[in-house]
Amino acid sequence: MKYYYNEFAQNWWSKKWLDSIENIEKFKNRLPRGRTYARKGNVVDIFPKNGKIFSYVQGSVDIPYEQRINLKEFTDKEKNQIKTILKSRYDFLSSLIAGDFPQEFYDMLKSLKIDLFPEQWEDIDATCSCPDWANPCKHIASVFYIIARELDKDPLILFEMHGIDREEIIEREKEDIFLDIFKDLSTEDEEPELLESQKSMLDYIEFLNNNYQFTKKDIKKFLYKIYDNNAHKIEQLNTDENKKIKLTKDIKIDLDLKSMNLYLIFDNEKKIFEGFLEDVIDGNLTENVKDSKMGIFLKNMISYAMFIIYNSYYIPYPIKIDKEHFSMLFLPYFANDSISKFFGYLLNIFPEEINETSLSKILIMISKVIKYNLKSTDIENDLDDNILKSFITDTIIDEMKFYDKHHYKNIKNYFEPILSLNIPIRMLLSIKIVRREKYSLEIDVFDKRDPFSIEELRHYLGKDSNYKNMILRKVSFISKYVPIINEYLMTKKKRFEIDSFDLANILIDSKNMLKQLGVEIDIPSELDYIKTPEPFIFLDLEKKSYTYLEVKENLKFEIKIKIDDITISVDEYLNYFSEKSNGIFEFEGRFVINDFEFLNEIKNIKKRFEKIDRVNFLKFLFNSYFERIQIILSDKMLEFKKYFLEKLDVALPEKINVNLRKYQVNGYKWIYNNLIKGFNICLADDMGLGKTVQILTIIQKFKEEKKLKKPSLVVCPTSVIVNWKREANKFTPDLDVEIYHGSKRELEEIIDKDLIITSYGIIRHDINQMKNYFFDFVILDEAQNIKNPETSQSKSVKQLKANYKAALTGTPIENKVLELWSIYDFLMPGYLGDKNLFKKDFIEKIEKFGSKSKIKSLKNMINPFLLRRMKNDTNVIKDLPDKVVIDEYTYLSKEQEKLYQKELDYSLNGIKNKKGVSRSGNIFRLITKLKQICNHPLNYNNDFEYNVKISGKSEKTVELIENIIEIEEKALIFTQYVQMGKILKKMLEDKFNKKILFFHGGLNSKQREDLIDKFNNDEDIPVMIVSLKAGGTGLNLTAANHVIHYDLWWNPAVENQATDRVYRIGQDKKVFVHRLITTNTFEERINEIINEKKELSNELVQKGEKWITEMNDSELKKMFSLRDRY
Repeated sequence: MKYYYNEFAQNWWSKKWLDSIENIEKFKNRLPRGRTYARKGNVVDIFPKNGKIFSYVQGSVDIPYEQRINLKEFTDKEKNQIKTILKSRYDFLSSLIAGDFPQEFYDMLKSLKIDLFPEQWEDIDATCSCPDWANPCKHIASVFYIIARELDKDPLILFEMHGIDREEIIEREKEDIFLDIFKDLSTEDEEPELLESQKSMLDYIEFLNNNYQFTKKDIKKFLYKIYDNNAHKIEQLNTDENKKIKLTKDIKIDLDLKSMNLYLIFDNEKKIFEGFLEDVIDGNLTENVKDSKMGIFLKNMISYAMFIIYNSYYIPYPIKIDKEHFSMLFLPYFANDSISKFFGYLLNIFPEEINETSLSKILIMISKVIKYNLKSTDIENDLDDNILKSFITDTIIDEMKFYDKHHYKNIKNYFEPILSLNIPIRMLLSIKIVRREKYSLEIDVFDKRDPFSIEELRHYLGKDSNYKNMILRKVSFISKYVPIINEYLMTKKKRFEIDSFDLANILIDSKNMLKQLGVEIDIPSELDYIKTPEPFIFLDLEKKSYTYLEVKENLKFEIKIKIDDITISVDEYLNYFSEKSNGIFEFEGRFVINDFEFLNEIKNIKKRFEKIDRVNFLKFLFNSYFERIQIILSDKMLEFKKYFLEKLDVALPEKINVNLRKYQVNGYKWIYNNLIKGFNICLADDMGLGKTVQILTIIQKFKEEKKLKKPSLVVCPTSVIVNWKREANKFTPDLDVEIYHGSKRELEEIIDKDLIITSYGIIRHDINQMKNYFFDFVILDEAQNIKNPETSQSKSVKQLKANYKAALTGTPIENKVLELWSIYDFLMPGYLGDKNLFKKDFIEKIEKFGSKSKIKSLKNMINPFLLRRMKNDTNVIKDLPDKVVIDEYTYLSKEQEKLYQKELDYSLNGIKNKKGVSRSGNIFRLITKLKQICNHPLNYNNDFEYNVKISGKSEKTVELIENIIEIEEKALIFTQYVQMGKILKKMLEDKFNKKILFFHGGLNSKQREDLIDKFNNDEDIPVMIVSLKAGGTGLNLTAANHVIHYDLWWNPAVENQATDRVYRIGQDKKVFVHRLITTNTFEERINEIINEKKELSNELVQKGEKWITEMNDSELKKMFSLRDRY
């Protein structure tokens, strides 16, 4: 296939035409120029007439050259052979009527030596008015390519070029057949109730084929947009009940079909219909006793239109205005009887006599209401396609230009199978059981107005009927999904047999499509309930078990298949059905669907299931499904699950020096129950809810019950080591606690302690020593420190040995689901499976596709071992103060604005054409520089002074602090930059003449502890500035009730951790969080991203997002560019 073929041809027959032309030796030198002419649009017109193709091609002179092309005319014998075939092969005929050309029909003609496509120059008769002596010339050659395009639209042109009139092949069809459909409806005397139906056009769109010639746009996407926008518009329509519409005057309807304009004539006033709609559409359309007959009709018609709009009961369909013009209407779609009956009621109350003109008025009015409703939607804004524009406006399509010809026919063929639901003629597929795995099929048609008018399809197609061609198009459409129909049409046998595959194709694969098209299916009662094999996993225990280790040892599991009330093993099922084809088969007196895809899925799951390690059994215990297969537990398993979920009451330890709140007591009991049953836990309470005290209470309880024979180990960030020791000393003074940290640390000297506290860094450094020790209990605080399973820190921590393990974190999923896997890989190695398999099964499906089923499945797996309480939980909120978050928008000073633009121009220029790490590094540099400029010019360039006025943020901060000091409250200011912290410290001390504290990473543990103590207890110190990284984890700073985030962080979890330093147990004041955002800059743009991430951090997972470093140059410029200030 040559590369340019798809440019001119889409279907096999148009490509065959090009192939035939290019194989003729005489053409080869002329075709390249002809192709160029065709591509450039030099062919200005082309039309068939009297079996010939006439065309005009623009050459080098002003007047186009004229061409005439025809193929060798078929003999009378050949014409009769073609007509004879089509009379006996309704499948071929239905395809041709629908604009398709069956390959089998061509092959049959070929076998009769009837050549549709030219094989030599002598098969073609062509002339051109150009002076070129050569024949074919480049003008004729260009027309050959355009003929291919025309053949795509209408394959019957190929027969016309051989001298066969199309009406010799297919019966002439009324252009306004759709009027007959609506005219044939019986009128209704009383107003019927409009009922909603399960069927709508939205259900049908998916069945439309993807081969259409009338637009290059995605027609299905366009249609979905129309129906969604239209229904939404009705939903949003505010009707004024007090605006009573009175239509008491005599009204006449005037239709100008050529312009598609409709007028309402009130006395001597003439008003366009759309103007009338604008006046009444939002009013009360209840009938008034003084309304005229036309007024009553109009109110009912509009209400009817609104109903079908809201429920998507309307169909796009073309109507001919004259020979060369058409327009698009939206016609009612009779999804149920009430919709057709109400239309019949409209016919009855229409004051004019029902004929083609009056019926056209009614249908056009309904269509105009539908299109009017789309008026202010965004569909038309980006629509440059004239054909699609006619769907939503009254644009009239001109078919006089050759490249517009056949649009009417193509659109009609495309949508007519849907419209066929409106006609009174219905199709009926009758299936009977002949013998084992053999069935008979009969296809009938009947008039739904007369149920006894059943007629066999082939007989119906052999006689004249208004709806014959419409039925043929419907058959052509259906046969693409149910191919056996073509074979049915070919045979003359009274009893046509089908096999199990064909039966399944009708009753399973195509059932919904047939239902949408109004095709009825009559089957024997035995086939009413076709059984689908239902696999399930059966979990059992060899003997009763009560701990994790016991269950692992005694677990038994297998896959079984349930068919109705019969249960067989997966091997029995595969042995019986693997040798069968796709289809419906009888098994043990039941009809069962067999599907290769399902069989292969079962085989693959069986292979994977056989490789599952016993440690993974808990997935099945707490999940209802594995790989979409239901899990069923034996009585022993159910007994164990009940025991596991049962919360044994446990008293608090005697020697604790704290009154735990109720939710903390519940947390303590939950942790205790899980640990003693052999299950490690993740405590993921919100920051400040007292995770530390709950764990200390457990350690104390285990000590009192003599469950601790070796020390417990807390691994935490360096910044909270002292905090752990102080809280242990305060709440559980009976515990012998020691810190393992510093250059002089000696593990041997403290290995007999109750509790050892150390840092992640020490574990990483000393793991070769520490992995040789066995601890009774290992606790990871701020467990997100092992979020990356590939780091040496994570690998080191996971080498620690212990009887019990706990992970504490306020953000269990800080960025990605893989981090959750890493935490559980520490708690219960192997529980969530192999990392790579976990990536495939969960990470990709959740983060890429937002799979709700996978999120649910993962939650089911981890929830039994994860406890997360939020500050706003009902049982928690009463113990905590309110937190109010305020976004404070600031501006850039002139100095900042100049620096911002200069840095932006310089950096974006440097980023251009860079790739990989170099590009990412440059983008991160730009982000940092612009943040610093937004903070304060001095944070960016040391040439500036400590001047509050040259930074919008510093001015806002001084304003906030001034108010805070006046009301004698305290504040924490968080910044990411140490230098900015120093700048703020000096500016605030100069402004308020008060001591301002600065907590940063350069302080040692003693200095940090002193600062925290001063801030919490010294009333003369109103502000502490905190470096975000240094203060992001594990610190209690409850004296403050104001938090100022001077510069925002990219990760909302980190920002929340910082805020939560003041949101602790014991806090009795409301907390106000001020987030400073520089307006008109990238900070304002990323604020939405930050808020989104905050919401996601409360969920199980954080879905993947597009990082700024992955943006292209255009996106970067849009993200970072300054907007106008006002």
